Parts: sequence; structure tokens; C-alpha cells
Amino acid sequence: MARPIRQRLPGGIRKHAVISIKELGDQTMSKKTFPHTRADIVRRAGWLAALGMAATAALAPAAQAASVTPIPISDDKNPTCSDFNPDWIQLKLEGDDLANGTYTDGTLTITISNFVESSGGTPGSFDWSSNIGVDAILVKAGDDKHNLYVYDPESTGDTGLEPQAGTGNGISHLSICYDVEQASTPPSEAPSTPPSVAPSVPPSVPPSVAPSAPPSGSELPVVGTPTPAPTGGVAGATGTPGVTPPPTDTELAAAAQAGNDGWRMALMLIAGVLAGTLVATQPRKVRQKN
Repeated sequence: MARPIRQRLPGGIRKHAVISIKELGDQTMSKKTFPHTRADIVRRAGWLAALGMAATAALAPAAQAASVTPIPISDDKNPTCSDFNPDWIQLKLEGDDLANGTYTDGTLTITISNFVESSGGTPGSFDWSSNIGVDAILVKAGDDKHNLYVYDPESTGDTGLEPQAGTGNGISHLSICYDVEQASTPPSEAPSTPPSVAPSVPPSVPPSVAPSAPPSGSELPVVGTPTPAPTGGVAGATGTPGVTPPPTDTELAAAAQAGNDGWRMALMLIAGVLAGTLVATQPRKVRQKN
């Protein structure tokens, strides 16, 4: 559909021109829409960034640390389980076994998951689970970047085990330490027989001399238990404390969890500030007069 538009030419001559509605719309869009295109793109990118940060903070898996504090081993190049406890048996994983999978020596079966190798001094990590209780795991790295995780009581799984941080901390092998508790055997010898000799016969003859009579004019001894004299000292009071301090492992786990969630709070805060800025700077819609 088209409509006539009058145009004034030089010399006062009017000329009727025909322009389509489509052309009129293109002219209007070029004058009103294009100047705001760049601002609209920036605002949309800002909203997408805010939504992305909020989704990451809400849905990203929580970083987990080991349930026990590792013991750094820095003065032994190649320790074994028996170096820490002569009763411990060692299952050693190295080479191609340093990867996700299940490994066994016939008694202990252990599954390694989420294995990540160290890189550029940043410690790698892994999770594990087993069919029987494990006493300790040594994460051997380089010459002096080992970590020993000791479980008391024994554990059948943990997450986030890693070597020490620093250059030369590539994981070279894992030593899984465990013991097999043996059931106690009953005594092989029967109890000893009672003595066959009867106790000696008590004397049948009473004493021939009767006890002498007490003297009539002397003082009789006091019969009874004497009361102990005071010593002058003060005895210490004994009792049981009313408050039991919490275990150290619980406090360490809580502190580690709080640290792991800090980045989530920071990311949510940034997303909130960005969203608030976009709302506050929303341009007003101006009505066009016909």
C-alpha cells in the first residue's frame, strides 16, 4: 500500500510523490532505532553476565577437602607404610595406575576417582573408596612434597587428597596402608587341676594355759579405731569438667567448608550489584508525537 506525499520543488512547484509504507518504516527505524542499538547490546550482555554468575554460584559443585589434616613429609625420598607402622601392609599405585579406576591386591580393593595430576606447582587431587578400613594413605610427590593422611579410626573413603604445593610436586605414587586384624585364638591348655592334698588338720588339743586375768588396779586400754590427726594440708578438689571441647577435626572441616563457600558469596554479590546497576540505569521510554 502506498500513499501520496507532497513535496515542494524550487520555484514553488509542488510535486506529488508516491512512497510506500515500507520505505517510510525503514526511514523511521533508521532515525529512531539505530542510535540505541549499541546501548541495548551492552545492557543485554550485562544481564547475561549477571545471570551467568548467579547460576555458577548456585549450581557449581562444592570443593571438598580431605576429612583429616595431612602430615607433611619432607625429609624422606621414598617412605613406605612399614616406615610409619611395622604392622601396616602396603598397596602401591604408580605409573598407569595413577588414574581413575579400581585396584586390588586380593585383600584390599580401592577405587580412585576424580584424579587430577599436579601442574605448575599447583597440587593435584583425587578421591578414594575401599572395601575394608584403611589406616593411612601416603601421597608421594617429588623428593620432598609428600603428604601422609592418617585415619584413626580406619576409613573406607575420603575426598580431596593431594600432595604439598610447590615446584616438583608431581604425584609419583600412592601408598595405601592397611592391616588385617587377626581373631584371637583360645588357650590350648586346659585349666590346671585343683590340689589333691587336703589342708592340714587343725590342732585338737586346746592350749593348756588359760589367759591371765587383767590387773585390778590398772587402766584398761581403749578399744576402737583412733581418729587420724589433721595434717594441716588442703586436699585438692576432684571433678569432671562440664564442657567437653569439640574435636579438632570438626573445627578444621567447618573452617574449610566456610572457605570453599566464600567465592560463591562474592560471585552472588557481584551479580547483585550488576543487576541493580542495570535496573537503576534503565532508559525511559519516550512517546513519539504523531
